[in-house]
Amino acid sequence: MAKQTYTAGQVLTAAEMTTLQANDYNQTVSAKTASYTLVAADAGTTITMNNAGATTITVNTALFTAGDTLKILNIGVGVCTVTPGTATVSSSNSLALNQYDNGILYFTSTGVSIFTAEGSNVTLAGTQTLSNKTLSLPVISGTTPSGNAVLYVSSAGDLLVNSQASNVITTNGGSGGVSYFSKSVAPFGVGTTAKTASFTLAAAENCIICTGTAIITVTLPAGVVTTGSANIGRTLLITNRAAFTVVSATANVVQKTGGAATTAILPATSGAWALLVLDFSLGWTIVASGT
Repeated sequence: MAKQTYTAGQVLTAAEMTTLQANDYNQTVSAKTASYTLVAADAGTTITMNNAGATTITVNTALFTAGDTLKILNIGVGVCTVTPGTATVSSSNSLALNQYDNGILYFTSTGVSIFTAEGSNVTLAGTQTLSNKTLSLPVISGTTPSGNAVLYVSSAGDLLVNSQASNVITTNGGSGGVSYFSKSVAPFGVGTTAKTASFTLAAAENCIICTGTAIITVTLPAGVVTTGSANIGRTLLITNRAAFTVVSATANVVQKTGGAATTAILPATSGAWALLVLDFSLGWTIVASGT
């Protein structure tokens, strides 16, 4: 039920008390199917929006008092946006609610409110810093500024690869650290290069098949680099089809489990493979591998 106003000495009936108690456990719901402007009677209720197209819920001043709250739930396919009218609406999240998103509108004064989204996706704009946050799977997903799909990280710290992505996310050996690069890198669809002996990785080589008759030593571009380097975010998918190890010419490869950089890339096992990403702080890092 809507918020009530009582007078001193007023006696409530059993039915009125029952209604008040019910509101604590089952708020009055006001179902809307078109854009709506809040009224004073909406305090303490739940507003639902159900529309296939975009809608708004407008918030004006001089209707609510400090401490008033109401819930807004979008159950429609169309985006419902909480829109400041004459009142101020602040939020750390987007005011746009996708289907099944909801949030609480809390008034700190008659003309100032705070909207707290519940269970909605967080939109990161510009440069954002995440610290001391617990992230659930997928750890990071979304789109890059250029509109390409972003890779995301599994609970084991493995990079799940989308070959169309032009940006790269890696993990710090599965320990939860995440590095993000907004550097275009060639997708794996550019073709493979077969190697039968030691070699220096060329700029256009991103997918290597090793078929040597002895140990193959790979000279990789600089291991630990600075932000802005031409190699930042570069990826290398390398596969072994011989019973000889594949190693780096220098100790600049961090294993998937973390630790200090070593020379190891692939074991002497035919079918072994590894995906390496050049991290600006760790150097070449194995983010996924198998045998």
